[in-house]
Amino acid sequence: SVVRKIMEDVHGLEYNNVPWETGPETFGDLILTPSRIYSKAVIDMTGGWDLKREPRAEVHGVVHVTGGGIPGKVGKVLKPSGLGANIHNPFLPSKLVLYLQEKGEVPDRDAYKTWGFNHGMIIITPQPEKVIKVAAEYRINSQEIGVVREEAGIRIKNMGCSNSKEPWL
Repeated sequence: SVVRKIMEDVHGLEYNNVPWETGPETFGDLILTPSRIYSKAVIDMTGGWDLKREPRAEVHGVVHVTGGGIPGKVGKVLKPSGLGANIHNPFLPSKLVLYLQEKGEVPDRDAYKTWGFNHGMIIITPQPEKVIKVAAEYRINSQEIGVVREEAGIRIKNMGCSNSKEPWL
């Protein structure tokens, strides 16, 4: 709904037909791109439902970020333990997210609470190298983005469109 409001304010009701940059894709094509499905990779990492199958990585938590922001989603998984996280190496946001943030005048803090900033799924693990290896087998771009810490709360290195003003959120 935030995306729709921004796009209607900037481009009118037919925003979905407006070309994105110089390519053949329209804003509608980009906005309606389906979410990536991670279930097969996660099942492979954890061993799935088959108790005889060995997990390929130790997984302590799985966070599906699409449809919500990083702080709330990661915080929800870590809250029962009283732990927090420092996300010091986040993925760069897409050009589309930065465009929407700029055109909608969405502050970085609000953007991180609303959008995934290119983080479709976050796996909480003490074995990031194993998780990254399995993800690569499923052609999922992955990287170690941060660490779990004993202090509650989620800190994120800000990569939003005004990141120089507030380096950590």
